[in-house]
Amino acid sequence: MDQLKILLRSFFKRERNSAVKIISLSVGLALGLVLIAKVCFEQSYDSFFPDRERIYQVQSNYSAEDGFSEYSKTPGGVAIGMKDELPEVEVTTRYTSLSPDATLITPDKNRYYGNVFLGDSCLFDVFPRPLLAGNPREVLARPMYTMISSEMAEKLGGIAAVMGKTFEINSYPGKTLTVGGVFEKLPDNTHLAYDAVVSMPSISRFMHDGSLNWIGNDRYVSYIKLYPGIHPASLRPGLEKIKEKYLPLDQLKKAGITIDWSFKPLMRIHAGDETVRRTALILSVLAGVLLLAAVMNYILIVLSSLVNRSRDMAVRKCYGASGKNIYVRMFLETGIDLLISLIIALLLVLLFRGTVLSLLGTALRDLLTVETALLLPAVCLAVFFVAAFVPGTLYAHVPVAVAFRNFSENKRYWKMGLLFTQFAAAGFFVTLLMVIDRQYHFMLNDSPGYQYENLAYANLSGVDRELCQKALEELKRLPGVKEVTTASVLLLDDASGNNIYLPDDDRELFNVADLEYAGNDYLKVMDIPVIEGRLFIENTPSSREVMVSRMFVEKMKDCTDWPDGPVGKHVRITGHIETETDLFTICGVYEDFRLGVIGKQDVRPTILFYSDRPSTNLLVKFHRETPESLREMEDQLKAIMPDRDVTVHSYTGEMKNRYVDTGNFTRSLLIGGLVTLLISLMGLTGFTNDEMNRRKREIAIRKVNGATSPDIQRLFLKEVSYMALPAITAGCAVARYVADSWLKRFADKAGLPLFLFIGCTLAVLLIILIAVALRTSRAANENPAESVKSE
Repeated sequence: MDQLKILLRSFFKRERNSAVKIISLSVGLALGLVLIAKVCFEQSYDSFFPDRERIYQVQSNYSAEDGFSEYSKTPGGVAIGMKDELPEVEVTTRYTSLSPDATLITPDKNRYYGNVFLGDSCLFDVFPRPLLAGNPREVLARPMYTMISSEMAEKLGGIAAVMGKTFEINSYPGKTLTVGGVFEKLPDNTHLAYDAVVSMPSISRFMHDGSLNWIGNDRYVSYIKLYPGIHPASLRPGLEKIKEKYLPLDQLKKAGITIDWSFKPLMRIHAGDETVRRTALILSVLAGVLLLAAVMNYILIVLSSLVNRSRDMAVRKCYGASGKNIYVRMFLETGIDLLISLIIALLLVLLFRGTVLSLLGTALRDLLTVETALLLPAVCLAVFFVAAFVPGTLYAHVPVAVAFRNFSENKRYWKMGLLFTQFAAAGFFVTLLMVIDRQYHFMLNDSPGYQYENLAYANLSGVDRELCQKALEELKRLPGVKEVTTASVLLLDDASGNNIYLPDDDRELFNVADLEYAGNDYLKVMDIPVIEGRLFIENTPSSREVMVSRMFVEKMKDCTDWPDGPVGKHVRITGHIETETDLFTICGVYEDFRLGVIGKQDVRPTILFYSDRPSTNLLVKFHRETPESLREMEDQLKAIMPDRDVTVHSYTGEMKNRYVDTGNFTRSLLIGGLVTLLISLMGLTGFTNDEMNRRKREIAIRKVNGATSPDIQRLFLKEVSYMALPAITAGCAVARYVADSWLKRFADKAGLPLFLFIGCTLAVLLIILIAVALRTSRAANENPAESVKSE
């Protein structure tokens, strides 16, 4: 207790440098612990489900002449058949998306938003949630009934008021759903994301009912829950029997196709994703580097006062203090500093919680998982032990003779080692920041193979086609509008797949991304060049023409010989044929473009059909896109369809939104880099002060012998440069390795030129040298007589 009182009294002494120590440690802890919490959050996905170790997602495996493919979706009958045929399976379920980001419209015309799925009656047996009203097995077995989340129920007026209430989905006007139950809202750390689950028997009211298919209509996400002690490998004999019973094996063999299934553990669906794993690894490295820099800086500042505090430690030894007493003192001192730092770190995180949400995409309350609650205290204990033990060891070995003579500590290699670590961390952060920022701007500015400047779109799902046609005509009359068209698929999004066959040939040649239907002037609006053949003959009902991409033609060269080119040739395309004699004629070939976005692009060949009726997405090309022109377009659409919730989006803005994660990652690195550089400069200040105090006599003698102030500064700059340059270079090398791992997720990369790493190294080195020059200017200009007199 006495030692604690003494420590508290000495807390504000100048030589303790308490403010610098605590500020650097607080900022490092705030950022480092938040990043660790984010990694724990990502790894905790779906961990709250009971029996999670027995739940598996069914993966569809297809082998054909063009290679092997694995999909996370299956035909609708797969889950049902596995429950019926595999005794090792306790229960199965499947769901499919009905309307993501749907607008739910109540009879009184109020609008609410959420994700709507179609799920079978066993969904809550596999993924149980606390039930606040209704029985899922009964509700999800009744057509046009739905279970909604507690959050959605509160929006609709509360649990008591919502039961039996009806609403429509914006995309499906006239389809009335009845609320039959309420479940507790899903937490954010799950790969499931539904606010409402509509009963699977309702599917035929909204779309084609393929809920019992074994071939085709692969839109269902299927799961199995095994009995305790059962391993998925033991299902293999049963799966072979299922294939023999339900699949047309002879036809598949004739087409050169093999179908099989595998099982992915629930806990690996999100955490096992390659992008998630790489991001978690990088965030872990960033957190480790930040914490290491903060701890090394703390130790460096504590030990920078070794010359001044050594007499105090020696005197204590003269009065009987042992090494154990010195350790206790240092642990108490570090404990006080760490406690204050943690309080300040918590306040910083709370103060900037909005920034944390925007950068990490996760609210603070959601970061507090069980894993986080266990790991963060362990990290703090490790920080505490290292920050206390290292200084304690050095102070415990201060000789008693120091109490009776001046003490000059010459063994400074440990201080240089600590500073080396901080410089390497700063080099790492700055270099990684520049690499990722370069990739981010490359993605924003890279041409996808079509022009989207001054382009806007609106989704008109469920709108009467006559109204859509009227909207097309009215928008063409707006003065700022250049061109108008429609398309089924936005080129930013994924496209469904269909298979290509030749006439009188049962071989499945390859799979394509089906862009489905487009209206008049679509390729002109998107500025996609036609490289062979012609455009569609427009205003033709039930067109039997198809346009294909350059990659389609290249892929077809491996399957057949078209010596005079593809134009005029006939193909069969699944999803667009009713009989084997239904053929489409290739009328033209367009240039390849990027479907999707960098990092999530669809690399399959594409095909495009024509429709004289408006498709789902309305596309408008302006002469010059402005907020006013977008608002005018939206007002026009709302005037034509007042009962619809129509939103106009800028294509350019949506393109930026698709890269928001990379942008947030860049900003996270910017903050981390600035903090690490600041911490390093604080440590450098302590090191420089210590060196100036230790070498006062040497500096004075040099000045007496004719050394100028610049000569003295060059002395310090030279020594720091010898240490800083290899440290920063090492940090850049590690950043190069980490960046290369991160860039593997992108098919198109900005590249890693040598000048980037040289520039980052020189920039960090320049900042360090400027800091040293500013700090040493006072000592360099000090009167040598005053320095000698103080000795």
